[in-house]
Amino acid sequence: TANIFEPLTESGLQFQPYGYLVLEGVYNTDGTDYPMYTDYVRPRHAPNHAGRDRSATLSVNDSILGFNLMTPETYAGWKFNGKFEFDLAGADANHTDFHVRHLFWNMAHESGWSILFGQTWHLWKMVTPSEIDGAWLENTGYPYRRSPQLRVTKRWDWEDSSLEARVGLVKNGPGMGGDRDENGTQDNEQSAWCLFEGALVYDQDAAWDEGRRWLFGVAGQYGRDNSHRASAFDDDGNATAFDGREDSYNSSMIMLAGS
Repeated sequence: TANIFEPLTESGLQFQPYGYLVLEGVYNTDGTDYPMYTDYVRPRHAPNHAGRDRSATLSVNDSILGFNLMTPETYAGWKFNGKFEFDLAGADANHTDFHVRHLFWNMAHESGWSILFGQTWHLWKMVTPSEIDGAWLENTGYPYRRSPQLRVTKRWDWEDSSLEARVGLVKNGPGMGGDRDENGTQDNEQSAWCLFEGALVYDQDAAWDEGRRWLFGVAGQYGRDNSHRASAFDDDGNATAFDGREDSYNSSMIMLAGS
């Protein structure tokens, strides 16, 4: 690839490929509903499944590939960088799909201001577990998502500490992204509102251990999502159709984080 990207690097834009390929092998003595998720275990002999099945799985779904783009020099106080990163997460261990994780461009000024547009972590991401793709955490209520957004950040750096303030607009759902009317479209996607998100994060060198830092932050979001009222029900009272009057409902969250 060196010859392909030589014109870019000569113009001051650096290209840095990265990533890794993973082959994972799992053998289950008692099969689970989701063989690709070893963290989330529900026995296959639960309702809707018969028998105790052993299973073997080989998967490359947790592989990650991508590249960074950056300008090594400053232009009128601004430096530019971007990222394109994808994995192969599919519907199950035997299927791989092209899954975009990050795709954004960032403009950072030497004064501490920066502007980012594209898809990356929600603004309220301050501390998360080191998971390749922890979307299963959403089923336990843990907010976890990368979404399209426009954000503005101001960072203050001091000798042994820093403070970062973020505000931005995010689209297509918090966390799992609800679909209450089950029409195949997330309720935030069919809303006239974007999500308003923000965060304030402070971190400082740890006096008790050189090289480590401690962090505390508060973040949150507010938006309005749209769904449709149930218009038909079965004999047990369960909704079977959602083509009634349109409803709007609040989507809000406050999060505290520490590390």
